[in-house]
Amino acid sequence: MTSPLAQLTTLALLGALALGCSGPRAKAPDLVLRHGKIFTADSAGSFVEALAITGERIVAVGSNDEILKLAGASTKRIDLAGKVVVPGFNDAHDHIGHYLDGVKFLTSADPTPNPRFAQIAESLKVIAARTPPGTWISTIAAEAVLSDPGARRAALDRIAPRHPVAIEAWTGHGVILNSMALAERHLGDTIRDPLGGRFERDGAGRLTGLLEEYAEFDSYYPTGGVSDSMLRLDYLSRANDAVALG
Repeated sequence: MTSPLAQLTTLALLGALALGCSGPRAKAPDLVLRHGKIFTADSAGSFVEALAITGERIVAVGSNDEILKLAGASTKRIDLAGKVVVPGFNDAHDHIGHYLDGVKFLTSADPTPNPRFAQIAESLKVIAARTPPGTWISTIAAEAVLSDPGARRAALDRIAPRHPVAIEAWTGHGVILNSMALAERHLGDTIRDPLGGRFERDGAGRLTGLLEEYAEFDSYYPTGGVSDSMLRLDYLSRANDAVALG
């Protein structure tokens, strides 16, 4: 059974959408899409051949013949030639991430920080000096660091050679690791890029420490040292945060 929220979402996406045609309209639609595979997003997951649009609203869906009957002399017609049409998506989502033990520090109270590497380096130097060797040190950042070629493994090694360090993108789409962190996750220069991901390398083929997309995700399994129990703790923590926010 479709939830009320799902029903409202469907209405919001499709406007005043009616399966089939309810009869002739006073005004011909501005646009007709036909000969397609159109997902209506109703509770039955229906597909239809054609739809009609007036202004910014979908006014009818149905078979090619049904929808073409609504068209007028000024209606623009597009033949989809079997292509798929789906509603526009408002893709609000979250990346659960993973659990890293050790010391975590923030560069600001901004939930989506974008610090420069110099700011991170300054804090990292202080924290590394007072943290036992071998302890993970991590922070979150964004594009200013990910796109900075100077913010890589070699620079982190100079600041914290005895600690595994991770600079993680708050977007969930990238992480920079130093040499000890790469070793902890069993990542060497001969590792291949996974499907949908990339290990950045220097001119000599050596890992720079930047892991993108599935290169990052896959590094947590199965030898990355992040156990299922640790991930479970992170999921529970994130769920509790979400509940607290309503």
